Amino acid sequence: MNRYKIEQLEKYGKIKIKKVPNFNHKRSQEDYNKIIEETERELRQVQTMLNQKLNRVQNEILKICVNKILEVFRYYFDAFTWKENKQKNRLFKRYIRELKNFKKKYFGTGKNDRDLIDELMEKLIHRFLKQKREIIQLEEKLKSSKIAPFEDTIEIRDNKIRKLVD
Repeated sequence: MNRYKIEQLEKYGKIKIKKVPNFNHKRSQEDYNKIIEETERELRQVQTMLNQKLNRVQNEILKICVNKILEVFRYYFDAFTWKENKQKNRLFKRYIRELKNFKKKYFGTGKNDRDLIDELMEKLIHRFLKQKREIIQLEEKLKSSKIAPFEDTIEIRDNKIRKLVD
């Protein structure tokens, strides 16, 4: 079948085209979801600690920082991610720097809170860098073996079409 016919059949709901990855991550998507939940919990903890010292506008900026960092983590901790994203890397660096600036500016005295925030942020940075390295290795492996990252598979939903194909 040519591409046009396949697109028409998909449009009418007779078939469904799925992209299946030609690669495997070291972890499953469930493991990645747990890591993202843990990361979100840690970021929300940092946000809560910083929230108390900030005004409304600064809180909104802090909320944006936390959400952008979570967006980067959701990209890198996904079973379908096979390629490094330079823009996400820049976002991560920028917003981690913003969080550090907030901490530096508003936590001059509370040593325990400051240490806890430092520890959580170092953990986040380490987790990000480790996953980024794994993605880069996966990308290099796919390039060296010259394998396409995804394959299209067709699921036939209509029995009349199934008879035509068989």
